[in-house]
Amino acid sequence: MFPYEADAAGRRWPALSIRAPWWWFILYADKRHENRDWPHWYRDREMAKLRATKGAFLIHAAKGCTQTEFDEACGFAADCGVTRFPEFASIARGGIVGRGVITGFVEAADSPWFVGPGALVIAEPIPLPLLPCRGALGFFQLPGYPFPGSGPVSSPPPCAISPPRIPDYS
Repeated sequence: MFPYEADAAGRRWPALSIRAPWWWFILYADKRHENRDWPHWYRDREMAKLRATKGAFLIHAAKGCTQTEFDEACGFAADCGVTRFPEFASIARGGIVGRGVITGFVEAADSPWFVGPGALVIAEPIPLPLLPCRGALGFFQLPGYPFPGSGPVSSPPPCAISPPRIPDYS
């Protein structure tokens, strides 16, 4: 059973699938912009799904991620000032790993995490125990799973002390 309580109105949060290790950087490394190349009509439709929860959403760890994608993402994060990293073999995939609040969508930002053309602005990220489940594109509902209400996980998952070796593809 899902270890969260429903809110008083019985509302359910939408979830957004984010690939590893990007979701980890949101929860543990102060990444506050989730880049999306959504066209305006799609962005408006997806953002409308957040109205009932005032921007609150679940962070879903996507299942797919290759070692190369992971290494390149960690290299980018190192350029953003991240000094500790998750381990490729042990990072959670295929389930809910946290929650947060989306406060808007921007087309420019003074942040090393922003690469555009647009990005969701994420506040109040909170890690949650892994809840295995399927993901989907865009914001999606988890059928039968109520609004989360539990507190944060006490400590982040194990991480490496130094960045992984980034392959040279030149």
